[in-house]
Amino acid sequence: MKFFDENEDTARGENPNNYKADHASEVDYAAAVARAIGDDPVSEVDDYAAAVARAIGGDPVPTEVDYAAAVARAIEAEPVTQRNYPPPPARPSVAPLRPPVRPRGRCRRRGRGRLRRAIVATFITLLVVLVGFFVVITFFLRPPIDRDIFTVLIAGQDNVGTHGLTDTLMLVSVDSGSGAVNIVSIPRDTRADVSWQGPKINSVFAMTGGSIDRLMEEVEKLVGFMPDFYAVLNLQAFVELVDVLGGVRLNVPIPMQYSDPYDNPPLYINLEPGYQTLTGAEAMHFVRYRTSVGDLGRVQNQQHFLQAVAGEALRVRNVTRMPALMGIFGEHVDTDLPFSSMAYVAQRMMRAGENVTTHTMPTEPFGPDLVPLLNPWLEIINSYLNPYPTSVTLENLRLYTRINGTVQLAGGGLPLTGGR
Repeated sequence: MKFFDENEDTARGENPNNYKADHASEVDYAAAVARAIGDDPVSEVDDYAAAVARAIGGDPVPTEVDYAAAVARAIEAEPVTQRNYPPPPARPSVAPLRPPVRPRGRCRRRGRGRLRRAIVATFITLLVVLVGFFVVITFFLRPPIDRDIFTVLIAGQDNVGTHGLTDTLMLVSVDSGSGAVNIVSIPRDTRADVSWQGPKINSVFAMTGGSIDRLMEEVEKLVGFMPDFYAVLNLQAFVELVDVLGGVRLNVPIPMQYSDPYDNPPLYINLEPGYQTLTGAEAMHFVRYRTSVGDLGRVQNQQHFLQAVAGEALRVRNVTRMPALMGIFGEHVDTDLPFSSMAYVAQRMMRAGENVTTHTMPTEPFGPDLVPLLNPWLEIINSYLNPYPTSVTLENLRLYTRINGTVQLAGGGLPLTGGR
């Protein structure tokens, strides 16, 4: 194996047999060897043969004048007598057995292309779902009955006793034509036309073995007509509904602190004032808290809560949570209102905006109970609740109220026809 042209050296007046003497200026032979075998140059070393051996990973070779021969022996090649040779050809290498690798640029481009297609597909799917949702609530949700105005009794049930007290009673009137939604609350301490001791309206459901029919009949005596539909929600429904929605934003008007270790379960309320997002448990505390004005303050809180939940439920971000909401209603809500009709009511409440009005039965104390103020109450019934063209009068009611200065059971008990 020859890397140097002897004639060329001779032409320059160099003696090939005295190469070391002619090239004394090149003392770094080890560096030359290292370059020849593809290693890093070895700095000046006197024992060139040993440097060669270290560079190629062999045993040291004793110092010899013929360095080229030493190199040849170290790498088991033919002796080379001339120096100043170019690097030898690279040794062939065997490629590892593995699948061919595509160019990195192409892989990245293809990866980015797949990612873009996935993003576009996800966006289109979400768009279809949203458009479908709004098409459904706009064109396919219909009132549950043919009459323009229908009413729904909403009863919130606590955990007292076997069937629970209905401390929350609201009659919701929805006008399909004008879009108006009216919410009228009936205080829990309102005296009812019943025979047991402690005849408050909130005890009817529990004292009759959880009979929604009896509760509807007592409400009929108070308003002069039978509500069209009902929905009974227990406290767990309040908690789970709000948690599924990710909380509900409400204004807590005052600091709310209250404790009742004998409640089932024990009740401990501690809410700071201000606008805030309440969890399910906190919203339940908000609904149950009595303010300094007693049960009327709690009624106002319940009305605000109902409006906030209705608005939150139909926000775009909660579209994907509808199956979970339906599951909660199926497990914790007893109602004769189809889910599509409930969605219609919620949609109307959200769309109504300023057309949503809230009212409370005007009352006065009568011992531990409350009794309606007859004339103001009739005005509220006929202005915001009555679904019929005929006005409600005392003949359609059967309730305790003050007549000629005396609280007594009054009215003809002849409700307006229609409804259920």
